[in-house]
Amino acid sequence: MSPLGPLCPASVIFNSETPEATVSGMAYFPKASSSIRAPRTSFSTPEPADFRVEDQVIRGHLHRLSTTGGYAALERKLSGGTLAEIEIPTPLGRICGLIEFLERRAAKSSASELAFRFVGLDDLHFERLQSALKQYG
Repeated sequence: MSPLGPLCPASVIFNSETPEATVSGMAYFPKASSSIRAPRTSFSTPEPADFRVEDQVIRGHLHRLSTTGGYAALERKLSGGTLAEIEIPTPLGRICGLIEFLERRAAKSSASELAFRFVGLDDLHFERLQSALKQYG
């Protein structure tokens, strides 16, 4: 079973590996506000995260994280606009959600390093994300 399977059984954009999985609603849709900066943190030591893209798990490391998105280095190259599911292990529990990788803006950035934005998170995972950023950020 993939790393995203047991703790994030509700696959939003891909078929689940387990027949008993139920799809939960994505209740929180992060919106960026130009007047209020989202809570965020940068990691001195990048934190592990798994990304599911086209039914393949790609390992990566988070360099920055906020309630609206983040920046990650991945094991392989992806293009901007790619949708993926993310799983972030934290001491408070796993954070799972739907993300979209953004186009690279800097010419010097590596093709395997991409910013992403959260497209949807359910209430539980959004609350975990907020708590983790407050506690560890």
